Amino acid sequence: SPSPDGHYIAGLTPHHLYIYYTSSLTIACSFPLDHLNTPTTRSVEAPTLHWTPCSLFIILQTSSYVSLHSLANTSSRVKIANGSASLGRIASVDVFGEDVVVVWEFGRVGIFEVGRGRVTEIGELKTGIGSLRSAWGIRRVKGKAEGTFLTFLVLF
Repeated sequence: SPSPDGHYIAGLTPHHLYIYYTSSLTIACSFPLDHLNTPTTRSVEAPTLHWTPCSLFIILQTSSYVSLHSLANTSSRVKIANGSASLGRIASVDVFGEDVVVVWEFGRVGIFEVGRGRVTEIGELKTGIGSLRSAWGIRRVKGKAEGTFLTFLVLF
């Protein structure tokens, strides 16, 4: 998977994530994959790689966890585990500035502020279907005050 700026290529083996320089195909850095914390109930799946727009971070996504690896600081790693376990998988991941947005099945979203170590969870999120004009909204829950309407861009 090439980086957006074209300087790197990412490659996966069963035990490592390797980042190569495109100019020389030598290893720029490598990250060991953490198989110890992967659930044993799920079948083995091929992870998906996502680059951040600045090409300084690479995201490794599975249905059970997300790892954010820094090319500038290879000892730094952020791992976001799927707290839903078998009740829902991680459906999408994206990066906006320094924030990682993780979307789970069944309407849960987490916005992870990596630099500050904070997370904001948005529950009961629903997507617009068919003729609905808005792409996102908060589900109404009987007996609770109506949530404010939420609009933001998620790229899939």
